[in-house]
Amino acid sequence: MQGSAPEIRTSSLAPLGFVSSASTDLSVVVFQLEYIENLWQDGFFGSAAQGSKMKPNLSRFRLDRYNVEPLKLSACEAYFLLRQGRLRIELLDTDVEGCCISEEQCLRMFSSWYSSRTLNFRVLFSAYEFLRRSGWIVKQASALACHFVLYEDNPDQCHSEYAVIVSNSVIPGK
Repeated sequence: MQGSAPEIRTSSLAPLGFVSSASTDLSVVVFQLEYIENLWQDGFFGSAAQGSKMKPNLSRFRLDRYNVEPLKLSACEAYFLLRQGRLRIELLDTDVEGCCISEEQCLRMFSSWYSSRTLNFRVLFSAYEFLRRSGWIVKQASALACHFVLYEDNPDQCHSEYAVIVSNSVIPGK
């Protein structure tokens, strides 16, 4: 049928997240309800993107359930999921609609976001990945004066067990 939008099937494609290379928010936003539910249920990824200024043109997709609160993924969460093939990331501010960025492009972009900060993205991501692979649910926690908080179970149903501060420095004697 001419002019109809392609249908996204959640079973065959990884979720689609959107990012702006000009963003100062350091996050990737997912707008489709099926993907939001799957990412939360399969590891408690993301948080509500309340008041997100990012509004992608999703008219090329047939989205029956679009009017939901978007899911905001931290740079570490998004890169972790991208590396596992569980997320695709599309740049909003390009002329090529529907073109997803590669893992290398994503790493360069996220690293550039952190270049003016005291902490290197690769170091922060290494800590995030280690903690995730160790079985923790890891949430970004910059509002709590630390980088991450760790949960043993659903963050909506329990308190965090630990607060984590990541450093580029090597501790002498360790």
